[in-house]
Amino acid sequence: MLFTMSELLNYIFEQEPLFYTQNRMRNNALMPELSGVSVLIVIGNLKLTDAEREQLDKIMQACKPEGGAYYISDFPAAWLDFRLTDAIRTVILFGVSEQDFGLNISLPLHQPVSFDGRTWIKTLPVSGLMDNPKMKAALWQQALKPVFVP
Repeated sequence: MLFTMSELLNYIFEQEPLFYTQNRMRNNALMPELSGVSVLIVIGNLKLTDAEREQLDKIMQACKPEGGAYYISDFPAAWLDFRLTDAIRTVILFGVSEQDFGLNISLPLHQPVSFDGRTWIKTLPVSGLMDNPKMKAALWQQALKPVFVP
């Protein structure tokens, strides 16, 4: 089947792009899990050891997120996969680069940044925080405490 240039342009610009459709499908699949979640924790495709998971849980207990609910994304994902979830107010990137999460911004380490209607915090992987108490203290004092403790 041949298309005229006009028909082709209409198809391209009037149809929903495939990658948006795929992201929306993934987001819809996550919607029940994300209901009421105010904090998104992104660890990429890293698998946490039991000690790392315990450390992450302790960090979040100290933060006391709204409603106590947080979600750990431990699979390759992009911000588009979560963006439509209005309940998410804070995103914490543990050892995940902005580019790997589909962002075209640069976040400073351990500094809360307001972007896209959310507060963003970038830090080291959990294992890096466990190995470096100074960096863990900096995360708490400079980023988590100002955001989560009134």
